[in-house]
Amino acid sequence: MSNDSFVVAAIDDLMFQSKVRTIAEARGVDVPVRIRPEQAVQELEQSDAQEKIFVVDLEASGFDAVEVVRSLKQKHPGIRVVGFCHHTDTDLVRRSKNARVDVVIARSGFEQLFAKMADALRKEPPHAS
Repeated sequence: MSNDSFVVAAIDDLMFQSKVRTIAEARGVDVPVRIRPEQAVQELEQSDAQEKIFVVDLEASGFDAVEVVRSLKQKHPGIRVVGFCHHTDTDLVRRSKNARVDVVIARSGFEQLFAKMADALRKEPPHAS
């Protein structure tokens, strides 16, 4: 992941919103968390970053995450999508992969993966001359 990356999350679960914000803030990176996926998608479209990553709660109750991803990938195939859900929901995992979610992670492993993503986003300190 390059330093010229933009990550935005569409998560309607308050607990996971808080986790994302806490992890990002602890690493000094900005990761907007949106309840409405169309807002997150709009931010991705407006970003001039080379690498764009959409993090989505595949089990969101306020929107159909699989449809959001399907539409996003049709319009912007280069945007990477990381989705999370319960690993036991094999039907949702299958539908997500069919919608072209790049990485489907179990809810239980999400924090660890997101922490690694946030670490990669953190800008390296300038080298002393």
